[in-house]
Amino acid sequence: MLTALGTAATVAVLFWNTGPLKEETFSGGVAQTYVAPKTVVLDAKERARIVAVAKRFVASAVTRDDPGSAFELAGPSMRTGTTRASWEAGEIPVVPFPVDEARWRVDYSYENEVGLEVYAWPEPNQGLRPTIFFMSLVAVEKADGRRWLVDSWIPRGGSPDVILQRISGRSPLSPPPMERASSHASAAWLLVLPGVLLGTLIAIPLVLILRNRWSARRMARS
Repeated sequence: MLTALGTAATVAVLFWNTGPLKEETFSGGVAQTYVAPKTVVLDAKERARIVAVAKRFVASAVTRDDPGSAFELAGPSMRTGTTRASWEAGEIPVVPFPVDEARWRVDYSYENEVGLEVYAWPEPNQGLRPTIFFMSLVAVEKADGRRWLVDSWIPRGGSPDVILQRISGRSPLSPPPMERASSHASAAWLLVLPGVLLGTLIAIPLVLILRNRWSARRMARS
């Protein structure tokens, strides 16, 4: 034991950090600081335009009634990594929810970005409680003028997996019922499975990133 300790001590003395010491240097210039965007007051006309876009997006993309038509309402972040064809197939980075009725409240408003709190009531017999979502919209210059597009849709207090499991009719805390599997998978299931997996892979990371960005903005405003 003493021999081993002595050897270890010798190695530490001889070989510990034998490289030359480097002096730490800092680049010059003005330090970059975060400047929060200036809050603006929305007039009734602009607020109506924003809510109209939000309603159309919820009625088409969130409910999955017509996700293809929501492609024109999606902002840059929503469209990243997707195509019009994937939206038409329902493979979109939007957490689904069977919205029956909704209420809207402006959470923040900047010149080119607006955040809404959406209080959504589910359709009857869905086994869901009313849920609050955060939606952000950005102003984009188009050929026909300035338009508002939906750039994020984030559930508050629940992950996409929990909502998806509740919509499917089973509790997220209990395993699904066991069923006897057929030895021959149907062709329809083989076609649907890649789309489901792709939609999940796109939605979950994007929701987590956008939720962190939303929290950072709220902290900056505070």
